[in-house]
Amino acid sequence: RKKKGMPTIGIVGYTNAGKSSLLNALTNKGVLAENKLFATLGTNVGKCYLITNPETGLGKEVLLNDTIGFIRDLPPKLVKSFSSTLEDSIESDFLLHVIDASDPFVDERIEVVHKVLSDIGAHQDKILVFNKIDKADEERIAQLREKYSDFNCVFISVKEGKGFEELRGKLIEKVK
Repeated sequence: RKKKGMPTIGIVGYTNAGKSSLLNALTNKGVLAENKLFATLGTNVGKCYLITNPETGLGKEVLLNDTIGFIRDLPPKLVKSFSSTLEDSIESDFLLHVIDASDPFVDERIEVVHKVLSDIGAHQDKILVFNKIDKADEERIAQLREKYSDFNCVFISVKEGKGFEELRGKLIEKVK
């Protein structure tokens, strides 16, 4: 990857935020996406082609790494056992932090993920990807947009295919 200059994007987030579903949507990989703890135990990697020049159709191939979902108060031994999958986050060029916009504890979940990333030394730029907007009401989405307006954010629904144009635009900005 490094020799070929292929950018790598780490997909991180709290458990059940939709990380594997996002990987599937961007790559057509067909990774198991389940609503349960630790459905993803290792790193799933997929390729995605981003058109950076619409006139010529040229672009860049990028690698996407889907990692385990984080949970609050993850025991240190468990963090250590998942260290190899977490290393992919550290080595990524930037991160997509996938967030369940419908989660009533969204702020706590974001905090947990940022703490784990800080603890493992993953300090790259992040795009906050608020997923599941189809399950949240408009007022909730407006509150999240306002609260996180200082961050690089995008609001999507993997299930309904909404927001992908904006997400791809942000990915292209990062890999140019």
